[in-house]
Order: sequence, then structure tokens, then C-alpha cells
Amino acid sequence: MDKYIIFDIDDTLVETFENSYTIFCEVAHFYNMGIINKKEFLEQYMKWNFDNNIKHFFWWKDTLENTKLLYNSIKKKILKKKFIDTQYFIKLLDSWYKIWILTNWPEIKTVEKLNYLGITELCSIIFHEWNMKHKKPNPEVFEDVYWVIWSRDVEIIYIWDALVDYFATKWKNIIFYAVLTWYTSKEEFVNSWLDESHVYSDVNCLLSDLLNEGKSI
Repeated sequence: MDKYIIFDIDDTLVETFENSYTIFCEVAHFYNMGIINKKEFLEQYMKWNFDNNIKHFFWWKDTLENTKLLYNSIKKKILKKKFIDTQYFIKLLDSWYKIWILTNWPEIKTVEKLNYLGITELCSIIFHEWNMKHKKPNPEVFEDVYWVIWSRDVEIIYIWDALVDYFATKWKNIIFYAVLTWYTSKEEFVNSWLDESHVYSDVNCLLSDLLNEGKSI
């Protein structure tokens, strides 16, 4: 049976939320503003629109373009934390897993993150906003996946940190593993009937377990 592992990127393979919050705080410091409230930032961040996020916090300080230039200049100096150890990707390939990436971000952003992680060439298919009919967390996004595979007689493991994506897999014959981040707690996953053994605080521990002989998935 063919085996696939599909990864989300943000806050699963690489730090995203905390990194963005740090940069926004640095922009606020440049404009002599106070500290940005983290709860307010999270609420705005979840709307997934960078330009609107910039406008929300800094519209009265400078133009959108100038603030984005400042953001990007600071971004180059603040490195994202890499959560994934690339040795596990190589071992997965050696174990005949195919590694795919599934994200709502545009291709240029996705490739930028994968290049930063050093895993671009290890991923055989990258689903992003330009080549998917559906968007996460719509369960139909997995119909896009099956259409590419041309078979349902496969083993698919999906790894992410969000409860909504767990729900999306429930009726699609997808095995879901959760990696804990700021987004969803272990209790929330377990209370939603995800087996506790499928919840990990570290993505590398999860992949190590999957690679160990005899691990039940």
C-alpha cells in the first residue's frame, strides 16, 4: 500500500505566529508605540490578511507600503525557529513514505518557508492556494488529494496543530496526528475524541515513533 504523510507548515514545521508577533512588536517599537496586545494580535492574525493586519495596527503611523518595507527589513533579522529535523524527512523517504505539503498560502511563500527549512526537494507535491480547488479546513480539500493519488487504497497521515483540520479528516479516511502549539491544547483534542496517543508536543518525537518498527498507526 502506498504511504503518504501530509504536513502543514506554519507552527508545525516552522514557527510562524510567535515570529510574526515579535516582528509586529519591533515595528511598533520603531514607531514609538506601546507593546501590541497579544490577544488582539491573535484575533487579527487569524483573519489571514497581512495587509489588513498592517493597517489595523499602524494605519495612523505611516503608509501601508512604507510599513511593509519596515516589516520586511526587520523580518530578515529575526529568524524563525525550525521545529522539524530534516533527518526524519530523509528517513521517511527511505521507509517509502511520500511527503506532501498542504497549505493555504501562495506558492512563493510556501517555497520560501520550505527552502528555509531545507526540505523543498524532499517534498514530492506541494498543495497551495494556486493548485487547489478547496481551502483548509474544508474537508473537500482531501478530495483534491485523492484526485492526485487516483486511489483511495492508500495510507494517508495528516499532521497539523488545529482542531478544525482534525474534524476535516474524520470522514475522509485520513489518519490525523496533532502537534501542540499555541493554537489548540491537548485537552481540546482529547475532548474531541482524538486518541491521546495521536497528540504530540514535538513533531520530531512523532516522526520518530512513526518510523519505529511496530508502531501502530
